Amino acid sequence: MAAGSQSDELHSLQTESRHLKEMVGALREELERRQIAHEEKYQAIEQAARDEAKQLHEMIRALRGRLEGQDEKR
Repeated sequence: MAAGSQSDELHSLQTESRHLKEMVGALREELERRQIAHEEKYQAIEQAARDEAKQLHEMIRALRGRLEGQDEKR
């Protein structure tokens, strides 16, 4: 192999290596963004479920109170 040819091949490999490192970095960032979005979505769903459960418990308490009040009137 000629010296110029080896130099060109080395430059090509260095360029490819740099490109692959940039691609890995970009993919890592995208994965992290998606993971954060997934966690935020999960937390929002979990909070909504807790809120709904709290509302249902309050409704049950209120209905129970009304029933007990009606029983006392009888």
